Amino acid sequence: MAAVNGGGSQGVVKSWNGAKGYGFINSDDYAGDIMFSRNELPEDAREVQGKFLQGKMVFFEAVEGQDGRAKAGGVQLLAVEGQALTGKIKSFSEKNGYGFITSSSLQTDVRFQASDLPPSMPPGTNLQGQLMTFFPQARPDGKMMAQKLSFQQAPGKNAGMAFGGFAGKGCGKGSFTVAARAGPQANGSMMSGTVKSFSSKNGYGFILCPGQQGDIKFGINDLSSDAIEPGVAVSFMAAVGPDGRIQAKNVQPQSGMKRGSGPILPTSAKRINVGGGAYAGGGGDGQWITGTVKSYNSGKGFGFISSPGQPMDIYFATASISPQAVQAITIGQGVTCELNYALDGKLRAKNVDII
Repeated sequence: MAAVNGGGSQGVVKSWNGAKGYGFINSDDYAGDIMFSRNELPEDAREVQGKFLQGKMVFFEAVEGQDGRAKAGGVQLLAVEGQALTGKIKSFSEKNGYGFITSSSLQTDVRFQASDLPPSMPPGTNLQGQLMTFFPQARPDGKMMAQKLSFQQAPGKNAGMAFGGFAGKGCGKGSFTVAARAGPQANGSMMSGTVKSFSSKNGYGFILCPGQQGDIKFGINDLSSDAIEPGVAVSFMAAVGPDGRIQAKNVQPQSGMKRGSGPILPTSAKRINVGGGAYAGGGGDGQWITGTVKSYNSGKGFGFISSPGQPMDIYFATASISPQAVQAITIGQGVTCELNYALDGKLRAKNVDII
C-alpha cells in the first residue's frame, strides 16, 4: 500500500450503509469514489444510523490498495455550520440541569442543557458515555452550545464504552484488538514496544507496550518503510486522540532488536503542545512562512499551499483565510500564513493572507 496524498484530502460522504458498515466519499482530488469502513470513523461516529453521514464534509487520508483503488483511512467529520455532529456525553448533572459532550470534530467540550435532551428519553437513563448526535450553536460570547441531542442507539447500549476495537484480516481473522487509552499527559511522549501484528493490505498494525492495558495502533504512513515484521522492537511517539485512544506515530525499529524477555519501558521526551495536540521534535508551530496557493476549491472550502521550506503541501480551510483576502485567493497567489499542528500531528495553515 502507498499513500496517495501525504497531505490528506477533503471530500463529502456520497453514501453510507450502516448495516454493512461501509460507504463512499467523493473528493475533487480523485477521479472515482473512495470507499471507507466503519472502523475508519472516529469512535464517537461509529453507531450513527440511517443516512446521517451522507452529505457530511470529511477529512481523510487515501491509501492505494493492491487493486490500485484508493481507500480512505482516518476519516474525520468536519464541523460545518448548520450540520449535526457526533459526540459522547462526558458528564451530566440532573441537579444543575446541564452537562458536557465531547466530539472528535471539536477541540473543546461543549455544554448542553437538559432541555436539549431527547424528550422520549426513559427516566433514570445513565447518560455518561452515551453516543449522541447534536447541532453545535455559537453563543454571543463565542462559546459553543450543543442543541437538539439525539441518541445514536437506544439508550444504554453504548454507555460507558471504554475501549475502541479493530477487527480485520491481517491482524488475526476474527480477532478483536482492544485499543490502549491514556490521559492527555501521554501526548508527545516517546514510548517503546514490540510489533504484535501488521497488515500491508489493510495498512495498519498493532504494538504491544508494557504498562498499557491495550494494544497501540499504527498506520502504514507512520512507518519509515512499507512494511514491518511482528516481533520487531520499535520506538514511537504517542499521540492521544480526542477519544482518549493512543496511536503510534513515527514508528522506528530499534536496530537489531527483536522481542526480548525483559520489559520495554516508556522513555521521556520533550513535549511540544500545539493547539490542543502535540508533536515531538522538529519545529514549525507558530512559525510564519510564505508560499503559493497550489490548489483551492471555494465550493468545498479548502485548499493547499506549497512552500519551499516545507516537504509537503500545507492544508488550509476557507475559515483560516483573513476576511479581506477571501475573494483574492486563487491558484498561484502568493500568501503568508501561520503554521499550526493539528491533533494528528500534521501541519495546517491558519491566518492566511495574500502578499
